[in-house]
Amino acid sequence: MARSRHSADWILWGIPRYGNAHRTGRCATARLGPAEPTPQREATIAAPPPLQPRTPLLSLQVLRAVAALLVLVHHAAYDAGAIAARAGLPVPAPERFFDFGFGIHIFFVISGFIMLRTARGFGSARGAATFAVRRLIRVVPLYWLLTSLVLIGAAVAPGLLNTPPGGPAVVLGSYLFVPVARAGGEIRPVLGQGWTLDYEMFFYLLFALAMLLPRRRALPVLAGAMVGLVALGRLVPAPVAAVAVWTDGLLLEFLFGLGLGLAAERGLALTARQAAATVALGAAGAVALGPLAGAEALLPAWASAGLPAALVVAGCVLGPPWRRSGPVLALAVVGDASYSLYLSHPFAVRLLRSAWVGLMPAGVAPGLYLGLACAAALGTALALHRGVERPMTDWLQRRSRFAGPATRPILPEVPAAPHRS
Repeated sequence: MARSRHSADWILWGIPRYGNAHRTGRCATARLGPAEPTPQREATIAAPPPLQPRTPLLSLQVLRAVAALLVLVHHAAYDAGAIAARAGLPVPAPERFFDFGFGIHIFFVISGFIMLRTARGFGSARGAATFAVRRLIRVVPLYWLLTSLVLIGAAVAPGLLNTPPGGPAVVLGSYLFVPVARAGGEIRPVLGQGWTLDYEMFFYLLFALAMLLPRRRALPVLAGAMVGLVALGRLVPAPVAAVAVWTDGLLLEFLFGLGLGLAAERGLALTARQAAATVALGAAGAVALGPLAGAEALLPAWASAGLPAALVVAGCVLGPPWRRSGPVLALAVVGDASYSLYLSHPFAVRLLRSAWVGLMPAGVAPGLYLGLACAAALGTALALHRGVERPMTDWLQRRSRFAGPATRPILPEVPAAPHRS
């Protein structure tokens, strides 16, 4: 089955909305004591104690924004290249030196980290159901809305689409998050960048099933299952597209995030210099193992990009609190809207490209289009987040018997005292 290894067509949607405050902070420490729990208490102490909801780590918000912007630049640069080629101008190739798909791997790692730090209710069916319903409410509505918009656009103005939406099987698989291969073998849903949501939703499914067990058992079982699936994918050819995705090595990147979550939970902290060095090492690794050196053709994506992404995330979430400077807070706002930005940006980019080709002289530098496309997509995403995504998510959360009212992630600002059970 053909599939993209580094395509910048995804972003993480595992973090609920956080509100308007943006304070700096660090994860709390929480440890299970050495005493063996009684059967009656096993499920209740399998996770750290409930904490007061606070603003999330500011660094995570910035990371989400950076990854979303990488995806945006990736797609806008592709269209800028098409405009340049049409006009006989030099084609910009920013990804000759760095794969902007690196943002995908950052967000897979963040997803594992956030799920571990926010999930509550291990050892109970209700806890697993609550987790699953919250994930569905967070991911599905906007994705279905924009997928439907693509189908409408394909019927009304098919020339705006780079790729046709696909047949009935592709359409059904898109709505159900079940990967379906197209005629040429490409695994691509109706809304092209949604292919990584197939990975994300499968991870959510595995995580929800693991939550039926007490936490101390759930995490090893989850890790073993995911490693086993990846090993199976290496040993046995996938008969269908869904199996190819559900046994892909990218699943390991969620485990990197789970490991970072456990490290933060146990009080591992980096100094400012150590954190900066870790981020720099991850970024350098992404460049060294990327298209510049050609190493990405020799290594699996989870190694050439996933491991560097884990270093970048580690430096951000395990380091000291970030200062609330203007640029940081501006990026945090973009991070809040990153899901809307990821899903909606192709609409703005493609519409502007069509208008540009029809209205602008051929000699206008494509770099101007690149800047305008990014600005238009960002403005559209911020409006979509504020006017549609956020109200829709909050409304559904309030009306769900499992999800309850919308809440912020449990990531306190100040480290708490270790918990002993």
